[in-house]
Amino acid sequence: ADRSLIVWNVASGQPEYGPLSGHNGAVLALAYHPAGQQVFSGGDDGQILAWDLSAAPPTASLFADNLGSVTALAVSPDGQTLSAGLRDGSIARWDVTSRRPLGEPLVGHTDVITNLAYHGSLLASGSRDQTIILWDTSTGQPLRAPLVGHTNWVLSLSFTPDGSLLASGSRDQTIILWDVSTGQPSGQPLMASNGWIAGIAFAPDGRTLAAGSTAGEVALWSVSVETWQELACGLANRNLNSTEQERYFGALPYTPVCEESFQ
Repeated sequence: ADRSLIVWNVASGQPEYGPLSGHNGAVLALAYHPAGQQVFSGGDDGQILAWDLSAAPPTASLFADNLGSVTALAVSPDGQTLSAGLRDGSIARWDVTSRRPLGEPLVGHTDVITNLAYHGSLLASGSRDQTIILWDTSTGQPLRAPLVGHTNWVLSLSFTPDGSLLASGSRDQTIILWDVSTGQPSGQPLMASNGWIAGIAFAPDGRTLAAGSTAGEVALWSVSVETWQELACGLANRNLNSTEQERYFGALPYTPVCEESFQ
């Protein structure tokens, strides 16, 4: 690792700023502030730097230090809180404006935090311990028991825009869609053909999920229940029974969903 970061222009595909140097170790985590003029970087040097993108060239200031190793970062949607996942499995939080710590670290994982994702006041954390924890940041407590389903490290997390589903990508080459209200998987895992699922993101309408793997591939998945139901009806040429519906679509109330031609 060259200990630097680059800010890219998405429209042109060209670097906007950088390489930007400031860390004394590998850069392991990045997070944009929602306002767009600030980016945070976390490193193996135990530091978090705040980069001011309104300056030319961007300048860095020390946000936090002596953290061991910063392995994940996320900014709350309102831009007021920065959360950092650490190598020791804990999550530290700060007020972005004052840079003061917010309460005690969140403790629940038993291994390195690999990813963080926000939806409102809900914070999801993934770990090398193969679990996901949903945190109520207003109380600093887990919403429920850890979500268990992967058989290897959890590497990536993404909420649907409405917060009803959480997608998790793993080193086990699967993506699990979780029903946030119940903490249960919604249907069967999505299987990747090659590589670990290193990054995932929902489209703004929540109907498509993009997944990037360590094989250098990007796959697009339709995650709309309506689309899945149409496909299942076409393949089965009939309505699914209650057992089949629960297996493929999760614990939804059973109703026949196919068109009359299949009934």
